Amino acid sequence: GGSADQKATMEALHSAQGFVRGELGRRIRLRYTPEITFKLDHSISRGSKLLALMKEVEEKGGGHDG
Repeated sequence: GGSADQKATMEALHSAQGFVRGELGRRIRLRYTPEITFKLDHSISRGSKLLALMKEVEEKGGGHDG
């Protein structure tokens, strides 16, 4: 999603952080559940940009065979 969607998602995850941590602790039966943090993963976006650049180079005849 867009920047606004990402911000809203991160805010929702942050507000649910304690609940998620508690549920994990109960479900996997840990005596101590480590603190949980949520971070945006930009790897898919970067990968898509890289693939687009590679396709552009290939279309311009700059690709290599084999």
